[in-house]
Amino acid sequence: MGAITDTIDSSIEEEGIDFEEGEEREELKHLGHEHNLILSRNQVEVHHNKLCEGCMQLIFAPFYSCEQCNYFLHSACARLPLKKRLPTHPHVLTLYPCGSQIGNTEHCFACQRRSHGFTYKCSDCEYSIDIRCCSIPKTFKHEGHQHPLFLAPSSVQKCNSCEGQRSANGVFVCTKCNFGLGFECATLPLKVEYEYHPHPLSLTYIIENDSEEYYCLICEEERNPNHWVYCCVKCNFTAHLRCVVGRYPYIKYGIDFTWKNHQHPLNFVRRTKDSRPCDECGKFFDDDLALNCRQCKFIIHPWYTCMGKMST
Repeated sequence: MGAITDTIDSSIEEEGIDFEEGEEREELKHLGHEHNLILSRNQVEVHHNKLCEGCMQLIFAPFYSCEQCNYFLHSACARLPLKKRLPTHPHVLTLYPCGSQIGNTEHCFACQRRSHGFTYKCSDCEYSIDIRCCSIPKTFKHEGHQHPLFLAPSSVQKCNSCEGQRSANGVFVCTKCNFGLGFECATLPLKVEYEYHPHPLSLTYIIENDSEEYYCLICEEERNPNHWVYCCVKCNFTAHLRCVVGRYPYIKYGIDFTWKNHQHPLNFVRRTKDSRPCDECGKFFDDDLALNCRQCKFIIHPWYTCMGKMST
């Protein structure tokens, strides 16, 4: 799960675990999938562009997979407890996998992103948090900073990775220097596939540049040399975080979903302000995301805007 996959927070009370500590079963039945899953410890078996259905990040060993379906699940994600308590929320949270309906995408209260991955939800209120953010302990060490970071719910510190504002859940701060890290950047994957580049890109924190010129090779705009980037050392390729992963990095692009208000399956696609406008409201897409029908070319804003209007 990015930089935090192997981190365990001993301060979080976990319930419903039926695994022994450190156990990895060769075969299991998981609530997120209808068939049994088989364990693989061989990295050679990992295919490019295959994502974990739990955290929606690239698959790496060890992982579970379904022989009948194109379904992959990191071992760490498969062994998540069904119930969990967080020090930042007063109620018990329950693990929910994502279903096949469009509405089952969930909004994370910590990083403010929507995801098709697994989510912990509260039955007493509307609170939900994705498993990436939920797995970060109150104190942890990130590769991008030399000192331990502590969750500070009331801190006004900005995120040094992107200069983004803090969320309602706070920011991770360093007590030894003026450094902060928001949930959005703390959960960024260490390696990503970018469709227009032949090699995987690595999350990079400091880049030495003798020319003193710093540009993103995707948008070709100047970038802040103090901000984190994704980079390919082989090709000397460097790009903004947002240009590589987009605003919605944990969405299943290109996968068909059903929706009661349209006769054909719809799939999530990336769109820009230069794309064809929405068929419902006539407005352009300025947030990277749209729902598209392959059969009739219908295209619409997702979730809270046009889909909500058409459902009433």
